[in-house]
Amino acid sequence: MKLKSLGSRLHNIVKDLARKYNVSERQIYYDWRNRKKWLPTLLSIEDPHSFFLDIISKHDELRKLAVLEFLKAPPGSTARIGTLRLIRDINMDLYEIVPLREVLLKIEKLEEQGS
Repeated sequence: MKLKSLGSRLHNIVKDLARKYNVSERQIYYDWRNRKKWLPTLLSIEDPHSFFLDIISKHDELRKLAVLEFLKAPPGSTARIGTLRLIRDINMDLYEIVPLREVLLKIEKLEEQGS
């Protein structure tokens, strides 16, 4: 939505997001068409700071579970390789989530200005 508001063409945004998140362009278009269902939930978060901390906490728990599975798996096994990929994905998700905090803080400031 940020890129769209900055004047980027939807087609270019869809291509970039599909490549970035390894999903089909069709899925991105589907989510865009259905934003009326999920956008109000995102915008109605009452305590953005707590919401962000909850997300970080859940990702940390997933990472810990994945590390435990990695340690249990036999060396060189497909399970061990799979858990390494999972750990990488969890870390990349966390890297993507960090900017979410900034978005939530901006929403909070806008709400305060509107009051």
